[in-house]
Amino acid sequence: MLRPGKSPGSGDIGDANYDTEEILSYIFSVMKAEPVIPRNRRYVPTASFTVKKGTVTCPANLEMPRSGKMTVKGRTYVQYICPIHWRKKYGRQYLLCPAAHPKFLSQKGCNYLLRLTPTVRDQIAYGTRRFKLLYNQRTSVERIFSRLLAISMQRPSVIGSAATQNHCTIAHITVLLVALTAHRLGQEDKIRYVKSFLPNLRLK
Repeated sequence: MLRPGKSPGSGDIGDANYDTEEILSYIFSVMKAEPVIPRNRRYVPTASFTVKKGTVTCPANLEMPRSGKMTVKGRTYVQYICPIHWRKKYGRQYLLCPAAHPKFLSQKGCNYLLRLTPTVRDQIAYGTRRFKLLYNQRTSVERIFSRLLAISMQRPSVIGSAATQNHCTIAHITVLLVALTAHRLGQEDKIRYVKSFLPNLRLK
């Protein structure tokens, strides 16, 4: 779940499922906030490939030949392909891939896409102490969200933007009233739990 920022420079916290360029760009440009979202592993280059000064080395530690450029969804990449399949000097030297790459026989070896178009992820300070501190606040957001689920926050029974906003507001007020009432009655153990405090609550 995302935790919206309320002012420029604030953080929008979410898990790796929200790590898409569209969402990250929206947070930066429209919400004027900082995405505090860890990298999704599917977007992290495999460590077995190395890139240095425009030269790409495959998992077998062989220099990969360049195959050309390609553009997908407005992002331009340079494609590098298997050196054993596509370079005679390596083809004569190796019968099979020294790294035993699973695509060597089925897809004529591995390939690597070197991105040329800048990525919005370059603006995110991954790994910094501030990033980690902000992301650690996500657990408190999840706790609040779990309480809201008890009162149909995720699947409201209303239709329309205004009605949905009202439903969300009432849901937040209900959670706060439960906590306040439990505190005043001395039932501190029930401050966080709507269902245990209101066992007869029925929502469709």
